[in-house]
Amino acid sequence: MRSARPHGRPNGRKRGGDRSDSPGHRSPQLDFFADYHIARFSPEAADLFESFRRIRIGTADHKIAAIAIVTDALLLTANRRDFEKVPGLRFDNWMD
Repeated sequence: MRSARPHGRPNGRKRGGDRSDSPGHRSPQLDFFADYHIARFSPEAADLFESFRRIRIGTADHKIAAIAIVTDALLLTANRRDFEKVPGLRFDNWMD
């Protein structure tokens, strides 16, 4: 009978060559995002999200817009068509 190996991989390593268990190692992706602030879906954003129900855009876009407005953030998006329907939202398209 064969014994199970950690993570179900033949060599015991995680998929994608993840070495996060190595001392002092951080992935380049983690380093890139380390200084970014992640805005939360706060109770204030949830209240604003509920008020957007009549605006005909996707649910995820409602949440993104609510978070951006509550945190007074400038939203960078290529989706001008939907986000221009949201009153009070500051957005820009750097792809233009």
